[in-house]
Amino acid sequence: MRPIIEKLALLLSVAILAGCASGASPIAMKPTSIAPVSTSSIYAKQIGSTDVTGGRETSPLWTSEISDTAFQSALDSALLEGGYIRDGGPLRVAADLIAVEQPLFGASMTVEMTVRYRVLNSAGRALFDQTIRTPHTAAYNEAFLGVERLRLANEGAARANLAAFLTALRGARPS
Repeated sequence: MRPIIEKLALLLSVAILAGCASGASPIAMKPTSIAPVSTSSIYAKQIGSTDVTGGRETSPLWTSEISDTAFQSALDSALLEGGYIRDGGPLRVAADLIAVEQPLFGASMTVEMTVRYRVLNSAGRALFDQTIRTPHTAAYNEAFLGVERLRLANEGAARANLAAFLTALRGARPS
């Protein structure tokens, strides 16, 4: 009887550890292809800082989430690669993660992410203000475990959202 209990305890431990949720990775959230901003843009090399609010920390026993820190790291990296960042630049990007809508379970998982982006001058006036909503679906064959598919869907929705922001910012004129 004892070997059966030990095997069940081992199986339960493996199942719990295999099902632990992990947060979205900044590297996986950064868009894969970032076109550089035109040097004639008013935003080129003008952003000195970013601020992200509205994210949530991941609880390993619950579901994958997107934290403020992880999203800010992906945002900073994307803006730097696109040619928007300069130390001491006069502009600031404020990103508010309004919603990250996730399924509780499913074979394929679709996450929809809504973020409000504002580019603010030193006086706090918004030069750019746009809310962007993007979906991403992680198919059932991308990861065996549901918690992994949810993380992949989170990262994909964030990646698409950041790409849409950069596209909008590249073509934007100050308001």
